[in-house]
Amino acid sequence: MPELHYNRGNTLVALRRFDDAVASYDKALALKADYASAYNNRGFALQQLERFAEAIASYDRVLALQPDHPRARVNRDALVEQARAQDQTAVRADG
Repeated sequence: MPELHYNRGNTLVALRRFDDAVASYDKALALKADYASAYNNRGFALQQLERFAEAIASYDRVLALQPDHPRARVNRDALVEQARAQDQTAVRADG
């Protein structure tokens, strides 16, 4: 029943309970290791928690499973760009 945990995770994201959502997606993935949409939504929840490296790893897993996943590439690329912009801002602030 990975869909139950996946759907629960989606509801928790809507409620902005991102830590709980990640836990639900993890349960779905424990039952179905190739659940690309669960990895994608897990990445989004991790991104909201500012756990960027983990979010990128989730998006990478989606793309390994489904290279043409419609949202994972967009989500990953946007996150990588955000991380680059933050790094540049930090460098300017330091120096």
